[in-house]
Amino acid sequence: MQQSRCCGWFWTKPPKTPDGPTLRFRTAAWTAFIGALKAS
Repeated sequence: MQQSRCCGWFWTKPPKTPDGPTLRFRTAAWTAFIGALKAS
């Protein structure tokens, strides 16, 4: 999980920031990441 290591700070903080575009991006990225974990 190389991506996990480089982006550890990102994934360990689930989206909860109020800024719109960033929040939507992080929510989508987080959901995709969890989906990838479940699929693997």
